[in-house]
Amino acid sequence: MGDKQVNSTDPKPYLDKTTKGTPGQTLVNRQITSHSLNMMVRLGQEQSWEALSSAIHIHGKTLNDLTHILDSLQQHNIHIPADIQNQVCLHFSELAALIKAVILKSELPASPIEEHGVLAIIADHPERHDSPIGIISRKEVDDFIKTHNLSSANREHIVQDMSERMYLMTTERMRAIEEEILIDTPDSTLKKQIQNSQNERRIEENYRKEISIKS
Repeated sequence: MGDKQVNSTDPKPYLDKTTKGTPGQTLVNRQITSHSLNMMVRLGQEQSWEALSSAIHIHGKTLNDLTHILDSLQQHNIHIPADIQNQVCLHFSELAALIKAVILKSELPASPIEEHGVLAIIADHPERHDSPIGIISRKEVDDFIKTHNLSSANREHIVQDMSERMYLMTTERMRAIEEEILIDTPDSTLKKQIQNSQNERRIEENYRKEISIKS
């Protein structure tokens, strides 16, 4: 099957149909290849921006892949417009938040109660620039934007997106630990503390939802 031809007016998401198997497969199990990089360079040269954005999302499965793609585009003097820079940075936010969550999990205490305590500190007020999540998100996003010359991206929006992703993953882990503690512990005082923590987080999450809707 031949290469998929994507012209400059094609708004449809890019799909690589050159691989064997199901036509139009999204290549979730493939590593990035020189063919894929060349295809994305061609899309950039043709200014097929939406198709390029879709291709980056499909092929940039890891931060390493995303770096290769952006380096290749820079080497060919392809300047990505602001809206596509935002989409690329949001994709970075998703990948970076997942990696940070994995690294964080490996560094947490083995005790569920101690782990829960550390996570509660990390999840506190993620929207603040001086919070643990805020500091991590701003550093990661600023480094990414500077490294890949994506200065037209909406930095604050990307930081907010990464912070929210990290917050949700952190609180999801906290909920799992809480359920584990409530099932396993005979300590009624500890159970009460966990239930209070759950109630406080529900209030916080409802408030955050209201703020998000208003904004």
